[in-house]
Amino acid sequence: MDSISIKLKSMSSDKDLRVQKNNSHSKILLKKSMVCNSMCNSTKPEIEILAKKNDFDTLLEFLETLGHEVEVKLFRKRHIFNWDDITVCIDFTRGYGYILKLELVTSDQDKDIVIHKLREKLHFLGLEETPEHVFDEKFKYYKENWKDLV
Repeated sequence: MDSISIKLKSMSSDKDLRVQKNNSHSKILLKKSMVCNSMCNSTKPEIEILAKKNDFDTLLEFLETLGHEVEVKLFRKRHIFNWDDITVCIDFTRGYGYILKLELVTSDQDKDIVIHKLREKLHFLGLEETPEHVFDEKFKYYKENWKDLV
């Protein structure tokens, strides 16, 4: 699946607001807490408003009219599959690189068990969890240089 995700910024909010388009639809996405890449803190309540794929430009214009500015654009190719009830996403973002994401939706009560299971899967693959500060540094560099990188 090919997609574009535009992260917007506003002087009145520190929330993670995005407008996205993929092969099937567009959407406005508001992540109600700070984005965190650590498995230990991966709970991110979100609000999504789905729209037709062709409405992407209108959604972006709407948000820009409200005062939101484009902070960064991410052009991604995503491959998704299931593995033992785990959603696996292999993402390639132009100018940024590859990210492997393992996702298993659970309750807060079972969170520790699920995190342990996901870490076991990473170990099985011979991979280590990337520390959050590495994601932060890479994303900061990408945000500052994305226009040249893409």
